[in-house]
Amino acid sequence: MTKTKSTGLKKFWNETPLHVFFAAAYAPLALLAFNLDQVAPGVVVRPLWMSLALALGLLLLLRVLARDWRRAGLIAALFVVLFFSYGHIYNLLKGIQPGGIALFRHRTLLVVWMLIGAGGTWYFWKKPLPLATVTAALNLATLVLVVMPLTQILVPVIADGLAGARSGRGPAVETGSASPSANEPDIYYIVLDAHGRSDILKERSGYDSSAFLASLKGLGFYVADCSQTNYSLTLLSLASSLNYAYLDELMDANGKLNVQADIDHSAVRRFLEARGYKTVAFATGFRMTEIKDADVYYQPASPKGSEFEAQLLDTTLWSAFVDAGLLPKFDLSAENYRDRTLLTLRTLKELPALPGPKFVFAHIVSPHPPYIFDAQGNFHDVAFGAHDEKNLSPEEMASLYSGQAAFIDNQILEVARAILQNSETPPIIIIQGDHGPLVRDRFIRAPILNAYYLPNGQDGLYPSISPVNSFRVVLNDYFGQSLPLLEDVSRYSQDYRDPFDYKIVPNECGK
Repeated sequence: MTKTKSTGLKKFWNETPLHVFFAAAYAPLALLAFNLDQVAPGVVVRPLWMSLALALGLLLLLRVLARDWRRAGLIAALFVVLFFSYGHIYNLLKGIQPGGIALFRHRTLLVVWMLIGAGGTWYFWKKPLPLATVTAALNLATLVLVVMPLTQILVPVIADGLAGARSGRGPAVETGSASPSANEPDIYYIVLDAHGRSDILKERSGYDSSAFLASLKGLGFYVADCSQTNYSLTLLSLASSLNYAYLDELMDANGKLNVQADIDHSAVRRFLEARGYKTVAFATGFRMTEIKDADVYYQPASPKGSEFEAQLLDTTLWSAFVDAGLLPKFDLSAENYRDRTLLTLRTLKELPALPGPKFVFAHIVSPHPPYIFDAQGNFHDVAFGAHDEKNLSPEEMASLYSGQAAFIDNQILEVARAILQNSETPPIIIIQGDHGPLVRDRFIRAPILNAYYLPNGQDGLYPSISPVNSFRVVLNDYFGQSLPLLEDVSRYSQDYRDPFDYKIVPNECGK
């Protein structure tokens, strides 16, 4: 009985072209594994089943024509590989331009792809082959190929799940009662991604934010004119500010950091929730800054598709026909970015009506690229991302940054007015850049926007206060804590996976 079952499994393995489906699954899984720090694992579901459906349809069609599952599988696998590998090969070869001559354009590579497809089809259809052996070998090879990205995906996902269950790290504080008093203030922590300090923006991009800052001051905000970020990368900066600690203090017993857990279950969130606060958060498009288990979580109701899907299409044969104008380009990143940004701005104005004290965390990915808004809020037809530095002059990039920054500043001013006008209890509002503009110059990337509305006054604030001390001031002044202020140190690094490989950025402001 066991031998018969074993023989049946072996026959199935040797005769069933599973490799077609493994090959089709590899592309979306590998892309997810590469971008796991940026996207949630769930984004792979739709492109994965669509890839598998494409493979199945192709296999069934070729089975009818070839009248043999194994030959049909070989041809189908060839087409799947050609389809999903085209964009990668094209991007690899297009930079080869000896003497300024572009040897590998679409029309060149498409001819090569057609020859490979036609030659491979003829070979697999007509040539006598050990089909059982070839099928079994390809099944095994492609299975191993799929297991590699699956492992890269599952290990950190499981680790994040386990880390999310921990109590979290950060300075010890007295949480007090879980029943908040009626007059405890709402707390808004609004992070404007890549929003630099006014003096640097005026000098480097020509954007004058003085009117914006004057308006904030007119509303009662304190603007820290000499503030610098503590960390030059978003994830590190937010992990530090939300836990009011430097990353050295957030390591576990094994000397490991888990910035996902430190952002999701931060010290300030735990402190406030223990006092009866609700946590409110928003979709950002970046997995590691989306606190999806918040009490209230806002995201666009009907996404048109994901940036992940658009990126996957860009690596396939589809991209050749898009570049030729024969197929539409799905610039989903721009539309989704716009929808998320506008939803967050609109909802922030309405949140004072939400009952109960609340901690609102709004990471707005702007004026960070893509640059899709002009100064008046008009939507650009094309989203200009950071990668376009290769195609645009520094002056053009500065102009795009300035336009988007002007729009966001105007919107944030409206948000601040609405919150202040509609809150029964005067709120606490922190408006802060996580780092400066996306450049590799640490002296430009370190200075940030940093503004505070503290209804009890501005005691504890000073011109060079940095994000690591923001919630220390708030918890001390409004919740009776005695947290010492830390030294304001700015650290510049280029890889969040190696957060302790950094350079100190001295603060020369005011000197």
